[in-house]
Amino acid sequence: MQNNSLVSVVMPVYNAAPYLQKAVESILSQTYQNIELIIIDDGSTDDSMALIRNFKDKRIQRIEFNENKGIVEALNTGMQAAKGEFIARMDADDISLTNRIAQQVNYLQKNKNVGILGTQYQAINGKSRKLPLTHQEICWHLLNASPFVHPSVMFRSSFIKNLPVIYNKDFEFAEDLELWVRASAQTELANLPAQLIQYRFHKGTHQRNLQRVAELNTIIKKIHISNLYPNMVETDIEKLAVYLNRHKYPTYSLEWFIRCFDFFQKILTKYTDELVSKTLNQAVWFHFASAYTLYPQLKKIIKNHSWIQLNTKQKIWLQIKKFK
Repeated sequence: MQNNSLVSVVMPVYNAAPYLQKAVESILSQTYQNIELIIIDDGSTDDSMALIRNFKDKRIQRIEFNENKGIVEALNTGMQAAKGEFIARMDADDISLTNRIAQQVNYLQKNKNVGILGTQYQAINGKSRKLPLTHQEICWHLLNASPFVHPSVMFRSSFIKNLPVIYNKDFEFAEDLELWVRASAQTELANLPAQLIQYRFHKGTHQRNLQRVAELNTIIKKIHISNLYPNMVETDIEKLAVYLNRHKYPTYSLEWFIRCFDFFQKILTKYTDELVSKTLNQAVWFHFASAYTLYPQLKKIIKNHSWIQLNTKQKIWLQIKKFK
């Protein structure tokens, strides 16, 4: 087994000057030292490139765009330039813990069937949530939300660079979710249980393009449902994708929830796997969290659906929100 494989770290940068120094230092100071850090400046107009040029480490490779081309172009350029056996993602406003790369390389060298590996995370300015660990859990989680913190991911180069397309420009604003779904049908996905990255939440292009994100998420979910259930009829796939997509509903009504619950009940009578119930319960929670003012009325309706199982923490949260 090769114990010191080259790892390429791909970091796109666009106007990230306030955070860039710590992000770069967190990669250069990894306990695993055999890395190349590929920094793609996507036409920054702040001091980002000046900061990057100040680093004299020979492991840094700079790629500079004269204009802003977008995250997909920057990522694909960096991925294609990568020479490593493994390719790690990193964002310019996050911080990798010092043993992140070492732990991911160790896992991938021992688990040849895994093509994409993420980690748990510490939220810098938000709330952390636990991410699924196994391939099966990740596949079901994909129906509700991304199973990875994108900048924590490490790819097996032999898998990712052989895809006809890595990040798909047609799915910009949801390019990572589309890649996870496409990859899940071709390789195994996994997350480490350790928190190995400090992740910063911010309002980026995703938040500014929520309608487009909603449309893309519905398309992606339809593809993933078809992969999971190739015999499901098209009308059910269409409806399930829409009901799972929490981005699509800025406003809710009691009637909408009734239709949603009735349809989920129909799905559960056809597909009895425990993970189906878990997935639909998570979808219900996502919708409740966005429509908590309706919860008092919905409590009566929930009694007709024994499969809906909110945990104690969720119920308390909804009760607190009701009085705010």
